[in-house]
Amino acid sequence: MIKHTFFYLLILTTILCACTKPPDFPPEPTIEFGSIANNTIQQAQDSAFVTINFTDGDGDIGFFDNVQDIYLIDTRPSQNGAITALFMPMVPELGSDNGISGEIRFPIVTCCVPPPGFAGCQPVTDAFPDFQRDTVIYEMYIEDRAGNKSNIITLDPIYLLCD
Repeated sequence: MIKHTFFYLLILTTILCACTKPPDFPPEPTIEFGSIANNTIQQAQDSAFVTINFTDGDGDIGFFDNVQDIYLIDTRPSQNGAITALFMPMVPELGSDNGISGEIRFPIVTCCVPPPGFAGCQPVTDAFPDFQRDTVIYEMYIEDRAGNKSNIITLDPIYLLCD
């Protein structure tokens, strides 16, 4: 009797688990800030590594036809919201219409805003002590292969050594 009860319980559990619905995410990607590793970097030489969490209802984000799909918006006043586009690492599709979620990690290499007379990413001399450090805060969003844009998030500051 106990064997039969255990057997029927096992079958019932298997049936219930098989009926679990896939996640129901909207077709637009949604992102959340995770972290920045190595947030103090030498301009144009080092990388800060950003981790974000994402969901996407139609599961179509990531590398496709060499399209840049990560967008960083430079919030420094002198940059007037300049946008840098990056390639997203490959995100494997997990099935059709199921939606996916996960984590993306990518590097950022950036430059200080130079003083007058200096080009970007050029070392700044001791004659400009106020320009030997810079801080950049990026806003970012991603775009999936269908052209759906995610929400915009703000990343933690990246501290730049300009000299």
